[in-house]
Amino acid sequence: MRVKLLIGLVLVIASLAALAGAQSASQHWLLFLIYVAAVLLSSGMKVCLLRSDSSMSVNFPLILLSVVQLSPEQAMAVAAISVFAQCKFRVQKLFSLVQIAFNVANAVNATAAC
Repeated sequence: MRVKLLIGLVLVIASLAALAGAQSASQHWLLFLIYVAAVLLSSGMKVCLLRSDSSMSVNFPLILLSVVQLSPEQAMAVAAISVFAQCKFRVQKLFSLVQIAFNVANAVNATAAC
C-alpha cells in the first residue's frame, strides 16, 4: 500500500510540475528539437561506473544543458523523452508501464526542481 501511495504521489507531483511549467513561454523550438534528437540518438548509450554494476546514461548532460538553455516546459519534455527512451531502447529486462511512468515522473520532478 505504501509503494502504491508513493508512486501515486510522485505521479501527481510530476503532473503539477508539468502544468506549472506549461505556464512559461516556450522559446527556442529548433534547439528543443535538436536536444530531443540528441536524446533519442544517445538513449542506448550507457557508461559503466567504476566499482559498481550500475551505469549512467549519456543523456544526463543533455538534460542539464536543456535546463539552462530551454524553458522549464521544454526541459521537462526533454527529460521525459530521455527517460522513456532509456526504458524502451537496448534494455535487458522490459519495464512495466508503472515502472516507466514512475521513472518518467521522477525525471520530470528532478528537472522541475532544477
